[in-house]
Amino acid sequence: MAEGIEALRAELAAFGQLREVLLHEQTALLANDVDAVLQLADKKSQLVERLGELAALRSQAVDRLPGAFATRAPQDPPDTVPASLRDLWKDLLHAAREARNLNETNGQLVTARLQHNHSALATLRAAERGLALYGPDGHNDFQPAHRELGRA
Repeated sequence: MAEGIEALRAELAAFGQLREVLLHEQTALLANDVDAVLQLADKKSQLVERLGELAALRSQAVDRLPGAFATRAPQDPPDTVPASLRDLWKDLLHAAREARNLNETNGQLVTARLQHNHSALATLRAAERGLALYGPDGHNDFQPAHRELGRA
């Protein structure tokens, strides 16, 4: 059982690190700090990969435990599971939900920024198709209609 507890603690610690990275990512997204977002994306990917490894180790350790906890990994472990393991499991579920919520919020921020950028790009493209006052050489390309004034 000690192996299961240690596996849960390691996974819980990794979720704590992911939470911090997600909070920093959110701050960077709100500040439009693209460089920071890119650096944090690399850290986030590494942590998610590590969490996958830890989940596999935890699953192996928990599979060796007797009873329903080992087969279902329920939201609320049965009373037959020691309190220390139940508490860690609940903390892990809470940390996973928190990380998911933070990641969803950050995804919404990214989506909003993308929509803004697409709108700005569409505006620029529409302006490009409109009246161009200057040509590529920097000279005025404006050509008034060729009507002579003073004649009917």
